[in-house]
Amino acid sequence: MRNIDCLFLAAGYGNRAKPLTLWLPKPLLPLIKGVSSLQFLVDDMRKKSKGKFYVNTHYLSEKFNSFKSENEDITFLNEEILSGNKIVSRIESKNKILMVNSDTFLKIPLDLMIEKMDRCNYDVLLLTRRIEREGVYRELILNQKNEVINIGETRQKGLLMFAGAVLLKEDINVNFKEERFFDSIFLNSYSCGVLDYNDIWLDIGSPYDYLNTVLYLAKQKNLSSHINSYINDDVEISDNASIENSLVLNDVQMLDNCILKDSIVMPGIKLKNIKLSDVIVSCYGIFPLIN
Repeated sequence: MRNIDCLFLAAGYGNRAKPLTLWLPKPLLPLIKGVSSLQFLVDDMRKKSKGKFYVNTHYLSEKFNSFKSENEDITFLNEEILSGNKIVSRIESKNKILMVNSDTFLKIPLDLMIEKMDRCNYDVLLLTRRIEREGVYRELILNQKNEVINIGETRQKGLLMFAGAVLLKEDINVNFKEERFFDSIFLNSYSCGVLDYNDIWLDIGSPYDYLNTVLYLAKQKNLSSHINSYINDDVEISDNASIENSLVLNDVQMLDNCILKDSIVMPGIKLKNIKLSDVIVSCYGIFPLIN
């Protein structure tokens, strides 16, 4: 097992994921069986590293109380003022440090990342993949040595993108003083390599992405119900309700003549005699679910 310290980034406002993030920070949104992306990443890394684990918080920091009680080995870095990626400079460590965006679902190939960093003597190593959906992720620009030298504006399918995990060599985290991570890399002239990643990678950045991530995981684990949907155990559903391609969270009642398609129903909602499609139903109102 490796001795790598890990920082799970969980402090952001989650603006792309509203209205879901009016309820919870994005890294705490439940996927299946109530397990969040943050908890999955932490559990996965516990199998690979015996180093120290850190989680930074800011937005709705009080919502992490339950997570804290279940993960007492983690050090929490609460930020009164959101500092971006320079939070990593606060960590006192003589080890390599792995930084992970906690709003993605992936299995980090830690051994491969360490092996390539050491073999190529990189200061920084990014986990990367090819853009599968245009218009969202920015391309990474590489030089002839396959080192990152810039972030482009192009967001076309097939180009190389950052996949949300980065490894820093020993002792350099104290120099990451810029809010934007890549600014610190370029200002310090750090060599920045890449490792292509082709395993499971699911983004929960937007409500549409979140829905599709949960439905994919439910299908993979044979937990789908009704028509390609995932429904929490404590949901009350009438016999004549119809649910298709949807996520129904806890403490929901779907009573007579409810038809739900391609939608998310947030906790504590009671529905009756209604037909809904491509929406998010919440205590804050009904919002369109946009791709």
